[in-house]
Amino acid sequence: MILQSDTRLDQSIRQNGCYFMASLFLAGQKTGRSFAPKDILRLKGQAISLGHLGENCYVQDPEGIFKLAGLTVEYTNRHEKASRKARWDEIEILYYRWDRFGHFVAGASGVVSYDPLGVSNAVKLGTLRSKRIFKLV
Repeated sequence: MILQSDTRLDQSIRQNGCYFMASLFLAGQKTGRSFAPKDILRLKGQAISLGHLGENCYVQDPEGIFKLAGLTVEYTNRHEKASRKARWDEIEILYYRWDRFGHFVAGASGVVSYDPLGVSNAVKLGTLRSKRIFKLV
């Protein structure tokens, strides 16, 4: 999976696309799909037109993003505690905070499995604040 900083992606993804990119990574991991830059941009356009994603790449409907990427999930609709353990039938997106910066990454049992920025300062220097948990359907 490419990084959100890839220059083939648009500015909104490069600046604010960490949750979106982490979602695509997890969907690809579970479905065996890979997403090239053109696929990511196409999915972004579809997600915006369906109201799943804002123009600024803010995720408004994470279940919708996963579905567009080929994975059906149910979101707990909560910011789970960092200590919450995902079950075998769940996937997780981790939220890190460092200084005034927040950043989303894909996780597996609370460990970073994909950082959309590569090795971000939020992960290196910050703390895991919460998780977004999705049940596989």
